[in-house]
Amino acid sequence: MFAALTCRPALSALTCAFAVAPLWSGEARAQAGGDVLGRGAESEFLAPARNVGVGERQRPGQEALGLRLGTFVFSPSLDVAANSTSNVFANDAGERDDIAVSVEPALQIRSDWANHALSVSVNGREVLYQDFDDQDISAVRGAIEGRLDVLRGFTLDATVFGAREDEPLTELPTIGLRGPTEVETRGVGIGATVTLSRVKFTARALQSELDYRDGVLVSGAPSDQDFRDRSNSEVQVRADVAISPDTALFLALGANRRDFEQPLPTTLINQDSKGYQALAGVSVDLSELVRGELAVGVLRQSFEQDGVADINETALRGSLEWFPSPLVSVRVDAERGIGDSGVDTSLATIVTGARLAAEYEIARNFLLSGAIGVRDEDFQQLDRAERRIEATVAGEFYLNPYVSLFGRLSRIDQSADGLAPGRAFEDNLIRFGASFRR
Repeated sequence: MFAALTCRPALSALTCAFAVAPLWSGEARAQAGGDVLGRGAESEFLAPARNVGVGERQRPGQEALGLRLGTFVFSPSLDVAANSTSNVFANDAGERDDIAVSVEPALQIRSDWANHALSVSVNGREVLYQDFDDQDISAVRGAIEGRLDVLRGFTLDATVFGAREDEPLTELPTIGLRGPTEVETRGVGIGATVTLSRVKFTARALQSELDYRDGVLVSGAPSDQDFRDRSNSEVQVRADVAISPDTALFLALGANRRDFEQPLPTTLINQDSKGYQALAGVSVDLSELVRGELAVGVLRQSFEQDGVADINETALRGSLEWFPSPLVSVRVDAERGIGDSGVDTSLATIVTGARLAAEYEIARNFLLSGAIGVRDEDFQQLDRAERRIEATVAGEFYLNPYVSLFGRLSRIDQSADGLAPGRAFEDNLIRFGASFRR
């Protein structure tokens, strides 16, 4: 959570440095009710899951229950941590280290009704560096989510969300910036789910807008980031058919449109595009050992600028969970899709990512986890490719239901290939702190 506080809009949590959880259109998709094209609804349609991951498991006596006010539950929390980085400027030469203090308050208010649901969430983050305060990072996010249970097996949901956050240098695609770039995100999402015996239909629609503030180059000159401003529209539908209590087949379709406020400044190329994605897959929950989902298909993105070739690629989304014992869970994720490049000489990127993670419950109040992941990003219309490898080891010790201590060690190794300059750097991150909740 320290060096990768925000992510470039590309794929999902999997491809965003594996440290935070924004999705394909930034956090928008997560806040708008999930992504029906791939992961998100696989197990709930099958028989009740026989097992759950260590990190997802309920822990009686170790969970804060919140503050009840009528039919609503208020759940405040506060994380305070000390952080260190070996490469605060994310450079491949002249690395400078620094330490920082981070404060992350959050509040969730959720209803406790027999039918329907309503929740409000607000969270913030401040990271203050000791030596290089121009790298300070701040973020504020909020969302209102609601679900209407119309009939048995028929629900409607809606979300309104917004955020103002800084993109750190470790995530910025533009080379030569001095510090983080501010971005505002806002949008609305609606959805519907219909379950009929062994068939389930899910639909989502999302409209979001991103507004980037100008950055500052190392030379001190301003760096215009308005070419990144855009609105994203997405529609997704998915149909699942259960062929047994532990297996379901599904077909998922999605369409998107990306409208940019201005063309690329260096080439005056129109960035607007539209595309689709079609996936077919299977969800399984086999015995008490394995559950997961795998989908493959095609994706296409067409650009309005004459002379720019369409992108036609194979789409992939998959996740597999393995439970070798009640105290250990292992998960593998893989994903491939199209993202926005964020640079003024490329219209899009093809992103492929994979991640392996494991969790171990040493004791009821002590969790240990580790993960390693790789993300490849190929910039279109530009001879530039980047690969990021990140490895993490983390632990959390619960003193009581209201206080826990946590620690995290991470290493990021990003390389760049091609004639066009890319971002290459190495960074070692340490984070230790305490979490307070009620």
